Amino acid sequence: MKKILFIVSLLIVIGFTACNKPKVVEALPAVSTEMVMPAAPVVVEEPVVVETTLPPVVREPYKVVWGDTLWDLSTKYYGDPWKYTKLVTENKVKNPNLIVVGITLKIPE
Repeated sequence: MKKILFIVSLLIVIGFTACNKPKVVEALPAVSTEMVMPAAPVVVEEPVVVETTLPPVVREPYKVVWGDTLWDLSTKYYGDPWKYTKLVTENKVKNPNLIVVGITLKIPE
C-alpha cells in the first residue's frame, strides 16, 4: 500500500510540475546590421510622337502578263490578297475574274 501511495503522490507531483512548466519562447530571427540602400527610382520617359507627312507612293503602272490575277497582284503590292478590290475600283474592271493580257493597270496606294 505504501508503494501505491508513493507512486500516486509521485505522479501527482510530476503532473503538477508539468502543468507549471515555463513556456518556451522561440528565438526571433537575427536582424542584419548591414545597411541596405533603396533601389534607385525608375524614370520612364513618355514616347515622343513625331508626325511626318509622307509623300504619296507613286507606283509604276503594271502591264498584265499571261497568268496574272488581281488576287496575286494585290498580294504582291499590298501583302493582302483581299485588297484586290482596290485594283478593281481604280481600274474600273467590269469582271475581276477576267483581266486581259497586255492591259496596263494603275496600282493605287
